[in-house]
Amino acid sequence: MIAVGHRESSVPFSYYDNQQKVVGYSQDYSNAIVAAIKAKLNKPDLQVKMLPITSQNRIPLLQNGTYDFVVWLDHQQRRASAAGGVF
Repeated sequence: MIAVGHRESSVPFSYYDNQQKVVGYSQDYSNAIVAAIKAKLNKPDLQVKMLPITSQNRIPLLQNGTYDFVVWLDHQQRRASAAGGVF
């Protein structure tokens, strides 16, 4: 199984549609990465688990192995703000 992190309400990047399916630009990239992993491992039936994550828990959950990867939009201004203007 591969666990993919995603944000729940970051329109248009990652969010739930009306059928509670994760969609958005980031999800499109995640789907492409998963397809490449399945092809490389020759495991077309590899199960995928979608795991909602937040800004606060994304690093700890990645470090402890809860999920395998996330496609996350970030930009320098946000990083600078979060780091107290260090960037």
